[in-house]
Amino acid sequence: MNPVGPVAWAAYMPAVQSYQGEVSNKADIFDRFMHDTANDRDDVDYKVRFPELNAVWQHIFVLVPSLWFASSYDKDVDNA
Repeated sequence: MNPVGPVAWAAYMPAVQSYQGEVSNKADIFDRFMHDTANDRDDVDYKVRFPELNAVWQHIFVLVPSLWFASSYDKDVDNA
């Protein structure tokens, strides 16, 4: 079984050669995540426990400084 639970497959997308699907029990997944992270435990390596979430955060951390810089640059140009 998929670790997140059942997936309702909707359609094949030829452009990406993949099927599009939706997780059927999002509320259960969210509840399980909240339960698993309710207490910050020293004996749990959360980067290992949630590698996909870690990858998303690492990507955000890379993008945020460049987005902030672009936003600041736009303001400086507008005020010039």
